[in-house]
Amino acid sequence: MADNLGSLPEPTRQDYEFKGWVDTKTGQLVDETVEVTRDYKLEAQWEAKTDTPYTVVHWIENPTGQREVNGIQYTVGTITEESGTTDSTATHTKPGFFSAYTLSNYQPEVGIVKIDGDGQATLNVYYERRKYNLTVDNFGDVTVYQVKWGEPLTQYLDNKGVPSWSMY
Repeated sequence: MADNLGSLPEPTRQDYEFKGWVDTKTGQLVDETVEVTRDYKLEAQWEAKTDTPYTVVHWIENPTGQREVNGIQYTVGTITEESGTTDSTATHTKPGFFSAYTLSNYQPEVGIVKIDGDGQATLNVYYERRKYNLTVDNFGDVTVYQVKWGEPLTQYLDNKGVPSWSMY
């Protein structure tokens, strides 16, 4: 008569749920009631938790920013606390009040940052100010400038002979 495996330990792993022990030869879950009839190699089976916390820092373009990335100055616009599946890629959603900003084409961390089991992962996301065309008509001499949201227009209208201007 064969003995059974007896009491098996129940390991812990941060932000994972222990699902049981798997016999590496058969790929089947085993428990202490399995009768020992051969050599066994058991491997812990884990399932990633889906509520692991991580942080998203939303950086907005600012001429006097705290951080320079790809030649543009940025300041922290807001920080959001998110959650996702351990070891998956951190994602982000543009805050609704960022209407004056567009997602920058340069995102060195998006698609790379993994959600760590310790909840310490941080994803930095960068937004640039929206750009608009400013058309200046000086008696038929039309010049079109690309102007960033919030930028003063005085530098484009410093000629006192400018009769009209419009933004599109």
